[in-house]
Amino acid sequence: MAHARHAMSHPLCASSASARLQIVRSTLRGMTQKAPTEVTRRDSWDDPRPDGHGQDGSNRSIIAHPRRRDILPRPDTIHPPPITRTMTVPQNPNDRSEITFRFLAEPAAVNFGGKVHGGSLMKWIDEVAYACAATWSGRYCVTVSVGNIRFRRPILVGNLVELRARIVATGRTSMHIHVSVHAGDPKWGELRQTTDCLMVFVAVDESNHPVSVPSFEPKTEEQKALAKYAMDVKAALDAIVELKPENVAG
Repeated sequence: MAHARHAMSHPLCASSASARLQIVRSTLRGMTQKAPTEVTRRDSWDDPRPDGHGQDGSNRSIIAHPRRRDILPRPDTIHPPPITRTMTVPQNPNDRSEITFRFLAEPAAVNFGGKVHGGSLMKWIDEVAYACAATWSGRYCVTVSVGNIRFRRPILVGNLVELRARIVATGRTSMHIHVSVHAGDPKWGELRQTTDCLMVFVAVDESNHPVSVPSFEPKTEEQKALAKYAMDVKAALDAIVELKPENVAG
């Protein structure tokens, strides 16, 4: 033990140990203070030029730390995706008289014959007509009648379905809405009419009492023809009600 203490106290041994310690400290300092490496990345969606400069002249570069595997983009290169809105209701009252639904016919709506069930189609018609009535009146609306519905051709599962509802005439509290349905294979790019009908809705308040609705004035020849058609169907339905025998329940 005395010999060991004497060896450690020798000046040559002390200087050698001090030199080794200095080398280790220098190596560790160099590892921790190494500067980050700048890597230039070309954003192919901004500018195809290989110099890494975008169309605005800015350097599209990223900073990568040598001890990190993830690469963080510079804030000026981050572009958030655009916001997609499902439906926008125009403020112009004349533009609020029409609404269109588009969707794909799903297998849940199929009947035993492998085609879209007529009940599912009538449900879609009622929904688009209600959306049109509520948008026009700004009120909750109830269905009063459905007239002259015609099923011209079937709708197949996977077809693109388009339902168009339009205000064609109004009373004090009622709205006459024409609904046309078109469908077809989306790959063909052509939709054919499958169904059309007229529906009458009435706007109600919180107590379910009828309330007045904005008046609709047809302007185009098509609108005037549909308005006359709606009044003719209403008169026919009223006549049919009068023909109902008194002894029939209901």
